[in-house]
Formats: sequence, structure tokens, C-alpha cells
Amino acid sequence: MDGTVVAWGSDNVGPTSVAAGLNDVIAVSAGYGFTLALRANGSVTGWLAGGAPLTNTVVNPPELTNAIAIAAGAIHGLAIRADRTVVAWGANDRGQINIPTGLVNVVAIAAGFEHSVALTGEGSVVVWGRNDYGQANAPIALNDFVAIAAGYFHTLGLRRDGSVLAWGRNLEGQINVPPSALKLTAIAAGGYHSMGLRRDGKLHLWGSTSDGLTNVPPGITNVIAIAGGTYHRLTLSGNGSPVFQNSSTTQVGYSGSTIALDGRTAGNTPISYQWQFEGHDIFGATSPILTLTNLTDALAGDYSVVASNAFGQVASRNVAVAVEGAAPLLLASGGDAYPPLGSRLPLRGIAQGSLPMKLQWFRDGIAVTNATNGNLVFPAVNAADAGTYTLVASNSFGTTTSAEIRVMPSGYVAWG
Repeated sequence: MDGTVVAWGSDNVGPTSVAAGLNDVIAVSAGYGFTLALRANGSVTGWLAGGAPLTNTVVNPPELTNAIAIAAGAIHGLAIRADRTVVAWGANDRGQINIPTGLVNVVAIAAGFEHSVALTGEGSVVVWGRNDYGQANAPIALNDFVAIAAGYFHTLGLRRDGSVLAWGRNLEGQINVPPSALKLTAIAAGGYHSMGLRRDGKLHLWGSTSDGLTNVPPGITNVIAIAGGTYHRLTLSGNGSPVFQNSSTTQVGYSGSTIALDGRTAGNTPISYQWQFEGHDIFGATSPILTLTNLTDALAGDYSVVASNAFGQVASRNVAVAVEGAAPLLLASGGDAYPPLGSRLPLRGIAQGSLPMKLQWFRDGIAVTNATNGNLVFPAVNAADAGTYTLVASNSFGTTTSAEIRVMPSGYVAWG
């Protein structure tokens, strides 16, 4: 691999004239009218139509030397730094670059038209930015996600069991996940459509049917990777041998907590798996996902997995697992709320850090009765629920208080 970039198509909204002198590229991401490239030295560059640089444009990336992943939205960009924090730049008319305070240990990012998505090492999905179709309303009680994707106005999450959850705009059925879309190993989202890749290389397609989106060309087999554009879909085929879907080489877990190591593959089934720790087989660890519970220093080290089928045997790169003791790191998402009277209102707090951990919600400084987990849900908001809410988390390493969330019920009444 020489790290050069090739692009094709319209040069008006999807720049196909690659910037001059670009090499050592390890990842690319296409936005609306611009393209980003991640280089091997951790820097991020990009170009406009005709290969013009992004200098003096709103999407010009910051100077980075430690980026490990990138994503491009309509007019904004995201990157993960080596320390697993997120940096964002570009247009911010919908809050798409307002990274939630406390967002750390991020392992994946995705960018929609005007919303941004992050996946944490603990398996929680965090979304911010435009939310008029509910695309930022991530599931509040789940932390078992292994992959994410973002369309124009919808969001997808792939769970450890291979099932998919989708939320946001549904004008074209892009969040109507088919009941048969199970045991998936990868997901992708286009403008108004969604895709899933099964472990055996078969495709699941849903959403918009316009412009030939459902006309899969004959002869496509052994699919190992998928991607979606506004009105088109892409697949990459292999030779049938297993191909790993995740390329992470480091993962941080907090003492006492649970993490999942991702060994998902695509290829001809059946595929067998054997996880290893420091080069030695782990007894009984024969699933694509390896779950490590109650983390201690004894579980820190190098993990890898060997995947085998009739076409060959492939070993993953080592994943270096670090175990840290940490005070609570809190992210209370959603911002101030103005719910109609009688409506349902969830307040979501994501807590990371060492376990065991105690959680308590407060309203105007007074503890809310029985509100001792990360999610505080009002089934039907009433006037008495107005106030300023915070989530306080404590463990043996310290105590942390979340940012304030003001709840101000409106005078409108909701029903139905």
C-alpha cells in the first residue's frame, strides 16, 4: 500500500481532483463539497473541488499530529486523537461541533449531515448536533454497541449480538430495520438509506428505493466492507477468507468495569474464533466478541484473535488493553429541555470510571428520590418537575458532578 488517494465522480459536490503531493494516507472521508484524509503521521488534510486546499474555509482541519480516525459531515469534520478524545471543526449552526463535556475514551466516530456521533469504549453511543428528527436521541439504557453509522438525518448502532438499532428521520424507511437483519458484522448509512453486512457476506438493505439503490449488481459475493453515499451504495468483495472489521490496536478500561474486544469478521461461514492473551489461547473464548468483566491489572496486556474458515486462517493485530483507576467521568447529554406538559422526558447521564460507582440525581441541590442510575425519565412532565438537574457520581477515586441541565416545561400540553 503506497498511501495515495484516487477519487472519481462529480467534482462539484464531491471533490475528485485529489490535492497535490498527498501520500502516506491511511483513511479518507467525504463530506459535502470537501474531502478529508488522515495521514500516517496523525495529521489531517483535505481539499475542495479541483484539488484546492481547505485553507481559509470553515472546514479547514486544525493542526493535528495525533489523529487516529476521521469523519466528514456536510460542512464539519471530526477526528479522534490518540488519547481517545474528540476534536471537531467547521459549521456549528446546529451544534454539531459542540462536543459534550466529559466525552472521553472514544473508539469510533461518525458524522451525519449536521449531527455527530461517538462510540465509547464501554459501548455507549453519544450524539450531538441537529435533532429535529430525533437523530440525536441515542438509546438511553444500552451500552453494548460495537459500531455506529450516520446518514443525513438518521443514526445506526450495531450491538454486540449483531442486531441493529436505528433512530431519526424515517421518510424513506431508513430506520425500519428488517427483522431478518441479525448477526451483522458491519453497518453503513447513506443519505436516506441503510445497509447491514452479515457475517457470511450477505447484504441487508433498507430505506430509499430510488435511483437503483435496491438493484444489487449480479455476482456480488463474499462482501467484506460496505459504505453508503447520498444515493448510492458501495461494497468491497474478498476471496472468502475472514477479514476483520475493526482495526483498533488499543483499548482502555477502568478498574472494575466491563469492556468488549471486537473481533468481528466477514467471510465465508462457518468461521471459528480463538482469542489469545499474551500469545496463549484463552480457554472458551471462541466468539467474535471477547467480553472482559471486573477489570483488574491482571487483565491488562495484549489480546488477539485468530479467525478460521475453509478459505484460510487470519490473525488480528494485537489490541493492547490498559486498565486504569479513575474518578468518575460524567457526560450529561441533551442540554436544557423545554418539554410540553404531559410529555415524556428522558435525562441521560453517561458515567465512566472505576467501579463500583454510586450515582444520584439532584434537582435544585436536593436528591431526587429513587434516582440512582444514569438515566432519569419523566413519563409525563408536570410543572413541579421544573428545575436544574445534576448527576453526581462517586467511587473510591473521587466524586464528580455533571453539567447542569435546566428543565423548563412549556405551557403546551401533549397527548396521543
